[in-house]
Amino acid sequence: MNQVFYLEPDEEITKVIDRIKKSEKDGVVLVIPRGSTISKSIINLKLLLRSAKEKKKAIALVSTDKVTKNLADQLGLDVFAKPSEAENADLSLKGIPENDVQEGSLKVNTYRKYDLSHISAFDGEEDAEESDEDEATDQIGDQEDEASGGEDETNQPESSENYEEADDEPDDNLTKESDISEEDKDIVKKSADPEIKEDETPLIHKPRKLKTRGSRRIIIALGGFAVFVLLLASYFYFSKAEASLVLTTSDSNKKATIQVDKNQGEVDASALKIPGKIVQVDSEITKEFDATGKKDAGEKAKGTITISNSISTKAITISPGAEVVSEDGKVFKVEKGVLVPGATLENCEITPSGINCDRTPGTVETTVIASQNGDQYNLAPTTFTVNGLAAANKDAFAGGITKNILYVTEKDLANAEDTIKKEALSSSKSDLINKADQEGQKIFGDDIALEISSLEPNKNVNDEVNKFQIKATVSLSALGFSENDLRTAMVSIVSNDLKPDQMLVGTEESNLSYKLTASSLDDGYVKVEANYKGKVGTKIEISDIQNKIRNMADKKAEEYLKGLSGVKAATVESLPGFLNRTPFLSNHIKVNFTYEK
Repeated sequence: MNQVFYLEPDEEITKVIDRIKKSEKDGVVLVIPRGSTISKSIINLKLLLRSAKEKKKAIALVSTDKVTKNLADQLGLDVFAKPSEAENADLSLKGIPENDVQEGSLKVNTYRKYDLSHISAFDGEEDAEESDEDEATDQIGDQEDEASGGEDETNQPESSENYEEADDEPDDNLTKESDISEEDKDIVKKSADPEIKEDETPLIHKPRKLKTRGSRRIIIALGGFAVFVLLLASYFYFSKAEASLVLTTSDSNKKATIQVDKNQGEVDASALKIPGKIVQVDSEITKEFDATGKKDAGEKAKGTITISNSISTKAITISPGAEVVSEDGKVFKVEKGVLVPGATLENCEITPSGINCDRTPGTVETTVIASQNGDQYNLAPTTFTVNGLAAANKDAFAGGITKNILYVTEKDLANAEDTIKKEALSSSKSDLINKADQEGQKIFGDDIALEISSLEPNKNVNDEVNKFQIKATVSLSALGFSENDLRTAMVSIVSNDLKPDQMLVGTEESNLSYKLTASSLDDGYVKVEANYKGKVGTKIEISDIQNKIRNMADKKAEEYLKGLSGVKAATVESLPGFLNRTPFLSNHIKVNFTYEK
């Protein structure tokens, strides 16, 4: 597998050579990027090939550039279209062709036979007049011709047959021996030496291409004409001007009630209507609330009492549910009805005051239960009264438990919904106003509709909880309008009331105030009372000014504008500034009207 190097467009050849030498693979593939100059010079390719050959490495290129392929073909280098094709290719070790030699920065082809009669003589006078820059340009042109694989028929040596024909018919214009340098003479001598092999054919210089002064004059003339055309085009098509007029004005004040309608498509000043747009923001609120419903989940105390009947010798009936009241006022109720026996009389004696007997009350036991829940009914032994009879408990009452439970009521849910609405209006109102501003709409903060699209409590009515939670989706909406639309409508209304020779001046700087007078968001409209305060000046048509001052000197244009009726001051500025002249095209002149503040 070959090692692939991806070159940078501006990578220097020395760095590329260094990468080749450091490669651990026997085959090296160079991926030439678009815009790279390394592969467009045959000298660079020779240096790369020579460096690879010194390290006994095979080298190939990856490029789709035609010049690169042409140069690589001259050197026998393999060129692939894709890195994947080159990575596994069997690369052979290439060498620099023996008939190509390196001399300075030029590739020079060699030939076996020479005939100095076919080398054009140099004109001494014109050589003296040519600049060093022309000579350098010619040399660079020769290099580019060699690199691109092209051959100039006028500069290439001819075949041996052509040389023989030239010998038969000498030409007076051919090079004289005195015009040939010592170096060229030495080359000719070597070419005649039979000991020189065919592959060691000596070097011959290609004659330079001479430029004439006449062609330079033509180029200069064409360049000057191009500059003239460019300046003329700039004046016609790119020049601009701005005319600013300060007008004498008077005040104008107008009030009108405009209806903002969501069904209106455009500004209709005659109908006093402008388009409206619904602006809406949605928010989710999750909030916790306290349950206010209360339930007594305690237990009632129970116990046994003994009822005594000492007031009657007859039995007294105590019905179920009869109230038994303790000394401290706690009420119990008899669970089962009982019959309290009457009192018995013993040891009766007749005395002056009457009959005295020993009275033994009749007694009966029964169970009672507290009338309310609570541990406060767990009474220790105490006395009671029941239907006028005395009673007492020998053992303390027990089982009374105090326990209160909270639960969700319908009122709790209704109050929670109201709270969420208020909180949503408070927290999302600013969001609604900001969204309206972003959309170029104005809304009234006191005219906002609020709707809860979903309300989801996590508990139902009568659920026994201390707290419950509600998740709600709330929508805030308002009917917005464009302040520019309102200004446009008012400007149209005010303009209709002006005289034919008047016009509004500086409408964008005029004062516009408004307030809400009525609204019906369900029907999709609001009514706005607008108050417009502006300036009125003498009517001047912009197109007339543009046509009058086009292609005119700036100062002259200013003088013309200052002389117009109703104009207090005027300035004209043209671009480009060095022209100091307004454009030829009238639509390239911008006219601004303002008034003295």
